[in-house]
Amino acid sequence: MKPVFAEKTTYKGKDYKSELYIKNDYSEISPITQAHAVCFIDKNTLLFQQFRDGTLGNLGGGIRPSENIEQALRRELIEEGQCELLSWKTFGYERISKLSQPGLYEYFLRTAAHVKLLDKSVKDPCGKSIGRAIVPYCIAAHKLGWGKKGRLLLKYARKKYLEYI
Repeated sequence: MKPVFAEKTTYKGKDYKSELYIKNDYSEISPITQAHAVCFIDKNTLLFQQFRDGTLGNLGGGIRPSENIEQALRRELIEEGQCELLSWKTFGYERISKLSQPGLYEYFLRTAAHVKLLDKSVKDPCGKSIGRAIVPYCIAAHKLGWGKKGRLLLKYARKKYLEYI
């Protein structure tokens, strides 16, 4: 299976290769180290986390050893967006590798989530997320600012949301 998108990037001084695969079944990939959600309040409205520098991002993060994927998503969505996870479906995953260690991979699960906002302010324990942004789907890719990768993530997440959630 070929990725729908691949890029090389630098994060915290290290070079990585990221490949985005659109696939519902994730039973054959390991280790899944992170779970991320494109959060839908409704079919036309998305929820993003806002960072200190003003940029936006999808909600999600690391899966703790004591958690399954859904537990990690629920925790991350509360921490970063003060929202309740109502339902979710997987639409794909990213395979991440350090360029200095070819052949060693970790996987980030990509999901579409239906959420309900909670009436609380964001208190991310990591301090990265300082608030939330409610954005119409029609301008979400522009607001996210991730280029082709962002457009693809939003497109496939919305397709999954409209089909199953």
